[in-house]
Amino acid sequence: MKVLAIVPARGKSKGIPEKNITPLMGRPLITYVLETALSLENLDKIVVSTDCNKIKRVVQDYDVDIMHRSAELATDFASSVDVALEVVSSPKYQTYTHFIFLEPTSPFLEARTIANCLTMFCAHNHIMTYKKVDGIYGAIKNNKFYPFIKGEARRRQDRLPKYKEVSALYGLKTSYFLRLRKLADDLAVPLILDDVEAWDINTLLDLKIAEAISQDRGKRNYD
Repeated sequence: MKVLAIVPARGKSKGIPEKNITPLMGRPLITYVLETALSLENLDKIVVSTDCNKIKRVVQDYDVDIMHRSAELATDFASSVDVALEVVSSPKYQTYTHFIFLEPTSPFLEARTIANCLTMFCAHNHIMTYKKVDGIYGAIKNNKFYPFIKGEARRRQDRLPKYKEVSALYGLKTSYFLRLRKLADDLAVPLILDDVEAWDINTLLDLKIAEAISQDRGKRNYD
């Protein structure tokens, strides 16, 4: 088994300008996932797919490949699937039997979670991350709420647990992905994250909460 880690990092972002390199506790956001991935011995190569020279300058000091992303895949309309296809279809990376897709906006993803994903490759072609969620969900039509699960218990203790897809990590056997042409699929094997590890930064509020989480972690480690 030969495993490639793909880190997608385009330059533009609607929620936070230059989000992937915006500072979190004084460090560019993308460096968190890079340093976590680099701590694992079973990852054979890490490649950052980007169209942005600023991002290239940030990551050039790390032991990673930098792949210039084509212009058509650097727009708001480009999909993560197309980015992954561009990487694994490159002659340079066609020998990798498996790959993981790591979002740089998930700074609290842990090395042990990635390691678990790599172990799961021995028995599974497709792994995805999820987190447990609570609450009653539905749609509002004509000023009325329609729950997705009819008759669901109102008391939290009486409800069945629900889970939400988290984009922190996708793991796929490359040949399987080339047939499926998806990163997310209902048949993927779940890897469950807690709320902190699943934290995803897309807005300034997300970033402020991530700062608070980091400060709390630092305080507890110090204590």
